[in-house]
Amino acid sequence: MSTRNKNSNVILARSELIIPVHVNINEPSGHNVLIHAQELSKIILCGNVLNIIKHQVLISLMNPTEELQEILTPKLTDLSDMEYSI
Repeated sequence: MSTRNKNSNVILARSELIIPVHVNINEPSGHNVLIHAQELSKIILCGNVLNIIKHQVLISLMNPTEELQEILTPKLTDLSDMEYSI
């Protein structure tokens, strides 16, 4: 369970949350994108994701701490990603 608004997400303690990422409106739909596992802050982790851009991309966030954490909704350009052909 989490609380969410357009620009931020609250991740409960010791939980995982799937959120949409802001995608540039000029980014063409249908492209595959690979997002590598990384730290989005000192505490919040993002898992590996292979996804197709369809007006948004979903990522998995993990909060391994004992306290709830708030994080701003990331943009695709903020993440370590690459275009991928299948």
